[in-house]
Amino acid sequence: MGITEVKFKETIQCLEKIVEELKTGKLSLEDSLKKYEEGDKLIQAYSKKLDEAIKKIK
Repeated sequence: MGITEVKFKETIQCLEKIVEELKTGKLSLEDSLKKYEEGDKLIQAYSKKLDEAIKKIK
């Protein structure tokens, strides 16, 4: 398993954790916004890599 694959899986796991925390409804609005922003940054960081992988497949 390559390092990129490991980091991608870790990113997905982090995103899943953020979603679960947001779904509980137990976070304050401020904490919810922080979690949302954290998730958004993770998505942006790997969006380019995902686009490159899709281009390789095509």
